[in-house]
Amino acid sequence: MPGVISPGEFPNEPIFVQLLKVSGEVSHVIVQDPQTDIQANYGQFLADLLQTRKGLRESIPESILDRNSLLRDDKPYIFLLTDGNYNFVVGAFSILSVGGAFVPLSTKVLPEEALHFSRQCKSAVILTSREYLPLAREVQRYATAQGIEWTVVEICIKASPSLDLSASPLRIDESATIPPRRPGMVLFTSGTSGPPKGVVHSRSIFYEAHTRSSPSQVSLSHRHHLWIGGAMPMIRLPLAGARLEVINPDAGVLWERLREGGVTILTGTPRLWSQMMEYFQTRLQSLPLSELEVYISGARELRVAHVGGGIPHRSLLRFWRENLRRPLTVEYGATELGGLGLKCTPNTPIDIERCIGRPHPKIAVRLSDGNHGELQIKSANLFSHYLGDEAATKAAFTEDGYYKTGDVAHVVGDDYVFDGRLSTEFTKFRGWQISILEVELRLLELPFIREGCILGAPDPNNGTRLAALVRFTRPNTISVCACTNELQPSLRSLRESLAVDLPVYMLPTALRVLGDEEEIPRTASHKVIRSKAIEQYFQLTDSGEIVESAELWDLDTNESLGPRKIWDWGGL
Repeated sequence: MPGVISPGEFPNEPIFVQLLKVSGEVSHVIVQDPQTDIQANYGQFLADLLQTRKGLRESIPESILDRNSLLRDDKPYIFLLTDGNYNFVVGAFSILSVGGAFVPLSTKVLPEEALHFSRQCKSAVILTSREYLPLAREVQRYATAQGIEWTVVEICIKASPSLDLSASPLRIDESATIPPRRPGMVLFTSGTSGPPKGVVHSRSIFYEAHTRSSPSQVSLSHRHHLWIGGAMPMIRLPLAGARLEVINPDAGVLWERLREGGVTILTGTPRLWSQMMEYFQTRLQSLPLSELEVYISGARELRVAHVGGGIPHRSLLRFWRENLRRPLTVEYGATELGGLGLKCTPNTPIDIERCIGRPHPKIAVRLSDGNHGELQIKSANLFSHYLGDEAATKAAFTEDGYYKTGDVAHVVGDDYVFDGRLSTEFTKFRGWQISILEVELRLLELPFIREGCILGAPDPNNGTRLAALVRFTRPNTISVCACTNELQPSLRSLRESLAVDLPVYMLPTALRVLGDEEEIPRTASHKVIRSKAIEQYFQLTDSGEIVESAELWDLDTNESLGPRKIWDWGGL
């Protein structure tokens, strides 16, 4: 029909103007993915994109397409069911190229869950990789039984030969424009403090994304694609001409890739960087110096080494700064912010704990009560709304357009210091308000703790009690604490170790040690799901007592843990 975009044409918007521009300038591999046996340059990537787009156009009901074969304004959403690999890159760009917004689904999604998301998005189109085609068909059958017809389309990779970009007639259709505020991406929040919400970002979030990368960069892609920290790089890097290497988020695998050299970008959560630190200390540090130096040199080649998605403890930052002389840069972001918020700079003092640095350029930051309070942020990359929830969207913003993060912070000089979540990282014990984050950071610094978290566990007599859920290091590496001669870590030894830095009222009064097959519940971005951890490990019995598997401290004891320190009981 008149106006339909031809197979080699793309919409007239900055995403595809930049994509065609950089494809004519860069000839190297832009995606290396062992999972799909792909080393794709722009010729291969664009061939796969066009083939997948063709499949979408042929399968999508004509009733939801406009005269340019772009999705109508009121039907922009298409689900994307695949792993965070080359299939995701091809799928996301294919959806964007038909004017759609991609909505990543978990590869473990239940049909009932998919139908719930379908009703939220008012969409029944799913683009999937071949590996997850059976799951997509299962969802389709379930939806059909509920009276809803789903369209399933397969992502096409390696089905067409690589394009010769010097001869291929790829161009921009000047008449096929897409409003910048149309939805471009929907990410469901991980639900650490409530049910998941669909966070909708406009297409404009991608317009200048490439300016933060360059063709000379090589980035390791290992973060979960359902999270902003995993999804955005898979759009940004191909738009910048950088090389994206899909890799397993395993400490040993990452160290071996660093040893090979050439990696310039590695970002991760505190947990990932801690695992890499532990691997270095237990597996690499004892190597002959000539072998060890190759690993260290690879780490020092990193131009970007960011830690985000949580607050790193001091010993972790100290290790990378002093032992490897490759400091980590702490970043603060959120799904609603488009990933960008604040980050530490070379001018940020290294002795400020929990520091999240200063705002990125073009981002305005303030605190609700002057130099302390809730962190509020305004930027061009803020999400547009929560899917189907006007009340939650309105509640998330101030009257003058700042996003209310729900995080508490204070200012030290020019830098912001993170104090915790308003809702989940503070708890009350009797009359004291306790920062769970502060205690957790002290816990993770102890030499005999391999992993752990702090929780506000229910207590029938006190409302809550501070509980530690931990995994100890291997017995032959344990150094319990300077305060005790115990061979086995216990709640007492844990409290004595923490009492060096914390007042008595902030010490845990319950301890649960993880078994070999037990795990701390975490989101895809490695954040602790505190409510689930409490439910799983600190349940109350029918009589209202904490389960016997947890060691409890007698709250009525006045037993001393050493000389009393000022503020041990908060001055009360």
